[in-house]
Amino acid sequence: MPNQFLEAAAAARHDLGKYIAFELRWIGESASDEDLLSALQADVLRTRSSNGTVLDAVVVWNGVRKGLAELIGQDDDLTAVEQAMSRIESHLPGLSQGALEHAEMKACAADAFLVSNHLEAFYRRLKEE
Repeated sequence: MPNQFLEAAAAARHDLGKYIAFELRWIGESASDEDLLSALQADVLRTRSSNGTVLDAVVVWNGVRKGLAELIGQDDDLTAVEQAMSRIESHLPGLSQGALEHAEMKACAADAFLVSNHLEAFYRRLKEE
């Protein structure tokens, strides 16, 4: 019997998990601050775009989390995503202004990877149930 949250998990995995660290995956650990900032801006500030509308990662998360909301706080993967997205949200102003320090960019990138990895793990776990 399919899990009732599988469709929402698949949407979260695709709409947010796939794109929140898309450019980051390609730049490597030794990327310059300029390259790191550029990748973060692409992945976090412009996570989804369609018909001229650009959505940042927080807006995308707020949309896909609706189908998963009752599990947040009960599921470790989703709780980790919720916490990481809160930290990412705090970086949005500095990210949009290009004013993050190196350590802040690294922390934001780590959270983007965390979101991607936990959404993938959550989806795979539900798919196997």
